[in-house]
Amino acid sequence: QGELKRGIQALLHTKYFYISIIVFVCTYILNGLVLATHVYYTRDVLGNADFYSIVAVISVFATIIGISIAPKLFEKMGKQKTLIISSVIYVIGCVVGIMGAMQLTMVLVATVITGLGLAPYVAGIFTFAPDIVDLLEKQTGTRYEGLVTSVNSVGTKVGTGLAAAALGWGLQIGGYNGALDVQNASVLKAEIVLVYGVPVVMCILCILAMSRWDIDKKLNR
Repeated sequence: QGELKRGIQALLHTKYFYISIIVFVCTYILNGLVLATHVYYTRDVLGNADFYSIVAVISVFATIIGISIAPKLFEKMGKQKTLIISSVIYVIGCVVGIMGAMQLTMVLVATVITGLGLAPYVAGIFTFAPDIVDLLEKQTGTRYEGLVTSVNSVGTKVGTGLAAAALGWGLQIGGYNGALDVQNASVLKAEIVLVYGVPVVMCILCILAMSRWDIDKKLNR
């Protein structure tokens, strides 16, 4: 129990714990919110629910391609720089999406760009815990794998929960009515904000958080 207490104290006194939580939560809010909202977006904004499968497939392929090249980017540029650049790429994708929000072609282009931007986070955030474990071992002489890994679980659950809540809030604010075949303009705007606006905010938060991630220097890598 004393060892666990020391581990918790050490974890709470390192900024990387808080950075990890922020990035985890933002990533899961972004990913979960976009996936859930696209079901409504393709039907209401693009006017055809069948487009959802096309958008989903494009998103998956773009992310898989991004994940395949992510390790090389991490090796060449480092985790911090790669993830900051990835956030910028995602924001660019959101800008493209906003510009062509009601055009399938533009939405697909935006989906490719955002998929590539998201991929390094999908590949990289689960390596935060080992980094923090190594740092705490260097500082305390003890490895706290289980304790630090629990951070991943907390970030995942909180982010997923907030994504679901944000979808409900956004649709409610927009005045969504499930009984209508055609939604009001305010609903369409709300769905565009959920798919492209909120993720921009999440990306900005990730950029700010990752700008403080200099753990490699602490580990003499």
